[in-house]
Amino acid sequence: MKSFIAVGVIICATIVCIGFIRPAKKVKPSLDAEIGRLLFYDTRLSINKTKSCATCHKPELAFTDGEITPLGAFGDTVKRNTPTLINLADNENFNWANESLTSLQAQSNFPLFGKHPIEMGNDSLNNTTLGFVLTDEKYAALIEHKHLKTVNWHIVKDLIASYVETFKFFNSKYDLYKQGKVALTKDEMAGKALFFGEKLNCKKCHSGNDFDQPEFARMNTYQNIGLYCIGSDSLYANDDNGLYNETKDKDDIGKFKIPSLRNVMLTAPYFHDGTAKNIDEVIEHYKRGGRLTTKGKNAGDGKLHPNKNDDVNGFTITAKEQQQLKAFLNTLTDTAYLKNKFYKSPF
Repeated sequence: MKSFIAVGVIICATIVCIGFIRPAKKVKPSLDAEIGRLLFYDTRLSINKTKSCATCHKPELAFTDGEITPLGAFGDTVKRNTPTLINLADNENFNWANESLTSLQAQSNFPLFGKHPIEMGNDSLNNTTLGFVLTDEKYAALIEHKHLKTVNWHIVKDLIASYVETFKFFNSKYDLYKQGKVALTKDEMAGKALFFGEKLNCKKCHSGNDFDQPEFARMNTYQNIGLYCIGSDSLYANDDNGLYNETKDKDDIGKFKIPSLRNVMLTAPYFHDGTAKNIDEVIEHYKRGGRLTTKGKNAGDGKLHPNKNDDVNGFTITAKEQQQLKAFLNTLTDTAYLKNKFYKSPF
């Protein structure tokens, strides 16, 4: 009898263990996200049917575009570099230099309807552009379930936001390392120590799950890193003075949102205006403690900007240490999502 009970216990324990280690089932995307995916990749969402959201947010480039700054539907140069959309839905702020935009929908107004410059060139009060959603068979089955008889921009923005909200990816080597599933190499560990150490102090601005939050809550997520210091007013280049453009507070000149470092090695060029061609130029900037521009209309020493973050004060590292730092940054790369067709164009 005791033997029978013991066998039963073993069998039950085995069943429990098997149930515990069984891989989690893939969560099926919501219907809204499915429709949002179609809209995200559909060029008919621009005035001349030349651009989609994915034109500037390419999955293979961590939903950036590899350009210094993108071009609009009519060739207008957009002022700022395209940021990654990965894990963006977890943010509290969504714009390089506008704290008032606190949702994906609010941020999408700029590419969809912006006039200076024109990006996708739409009119927020004109829904006729959206007629294709109700007539194209690709949307028909999905629209039927939503019981939609009309489509407006409010609905479209919500649907696209539902898709972007699924861009939550935590499968980088560093994520797996933190879960105890893989080990970092000697150089990656050395780079990690540099990143989080006091000498470089990268963590001061790049903390949190996505390396885009200040280490301490009292510090703003918008910071001046000393890119420019032009003239007696210490202005920034291209009449783009960051938060100052909205607040008109001189203490906000040159303050831009701290960017995420997830997939940072895939998202060159860097900075709000795309003026750092590669990661080495970014590191050189911080090594000096600000950018020196010796000639031209942007001449000035960003290191001397009165609004510059006090922690951007320069440092010294060897060539080997710089390679180790880059090795660590490479561990933040996550392209596992590209194996899922849901993150590729359906067209």
